[in-house]
Amino acid sequence: MLRTFHELLPIPQDDTQASYCKKITKADGKVVFDDAQRLYNRYRAYTPWPGIFLHSGLKLKSMELHECTSKNRAGVILDLRKEYAVIGCEQGSIKLFRVQPASKKELSVYDYINGKRLCIEDTFS
Repeated sequence: MLRTFHELLPIPQDDTQASYCKKITKADGKVVFDDAQRLYNRYRAYTPWPGIFLHSGLKLKSMELHECTSKNRAGVILDLRKEYAVIGCEQGSIKLFRVQPASKKELSVYDYINGKRLCIEDTFS
């Protein structure tokens, strides 16, 4: 809760500094593992609609930014835990918690990776 709310003074928007956003479509949610920071920002912007998804149709339902500096192969599984998987991007990495395969129910990334019989150093998709 913002404790000093009553002390804030509203400032009118400067319309000369305003910009417009194009209409968001479902296709805007398609992502690749290129830059972890950009991927995480798209996740925050497009949740809950249109959500983000890979070319394969796999929806990335829950994630957080892990780090931004490392160089990795895009989509490689760097670490796998019961709670999350660390997925490498060309720049940085993300922690992925939950995914949803096309036309299936949402599940933990750990269960998804085990079902696909993937392990560390394999490419996630």
